Amino acid sequence: MGHRIMKRVPLDFPAPLNRVWEGFINPYPGPLECNLCKGSGYNTATNQISEDFYSFDDRRHAWSDKITQDEVQALVDNGRLMDFTHTWTRGEGWKRREDNYIPTAEEVNTAQHKGGLGGHDAINRFILIEARAKRLGVFGKCPICKGEGTLPHPDLAIRKLHEEWKEYEPPTGDGYQLWETCSEGSPISPVFASAEQLADWCADNATIFGSEKTSRANWLQMFTGEKDLDTGSLLVMGGGYVGALANAPE
Repeated sequence: MGHRIMKRVPLDFPAPLNRVWEGFINPYPGPLECNLCKGSGYNTATNQISEDFYSFDDRRHAWSDKITQDEVQALVDNGRLMDFTHTWTRGEGWKRREDNYIPTAEEVNTAQHKGGLGGHDAINRFILIEARAKRLGVFGKCPICKGEGTLPHPDLAIRKLHEEWKEYEPPTGDGYQLWETCSEGSPISPVFASAEQLADWCADNATIFGSEKTSRANWLQMFTGEKDLDTGSLLVMGGGYVGALANAPE
């Protein structure tokens, strides 16, 4: 999950907005997708379970909203479904419910069917695929790529260039600029001469999480270190509140 960060860059920093900074993108091709598993890293049977999780082409086979109770338990055991099993407060964060509640498969499936923030993310999907495949006795890795999902680039010279390349940060300077880390990292605001000017711009033009905005005062406190900007842009759910931590009630 990406966040917002502030970087000190030169006042005339020319990098285009909303485009990943060139220093974060390796220009040399890396490993190639495995032709057998199509990048999943699974054997054929497990890969079919993976493909059927959503199965957009044939909803009859989709099972993302039809998980079983043992699969619910697998999610809980891996620290997932916290909006069911925990409560959240600003002072204490996430705290396990005193009754050690485990949701039913019906509850979880209903939330998934509704979609939105209650739906399964990529981590849940990974856990569920493994749990179902193991229960069915078919779980395993791709015999070609050994679970990597990729194969080394066949050109040794290109492979060496890719492996030796190191990412690099933008140059530092006197300017203040807002960046996002939803991608590898890109600038999303003009460069300003002060944190106050950047906060002014962000109050009207920037979001702290998704489409959610926050106040100029919050932006400035995060830019000056009174609050943590990266943490402030975290999504939190609990106590009837869903949104960015920066806007959570005290």
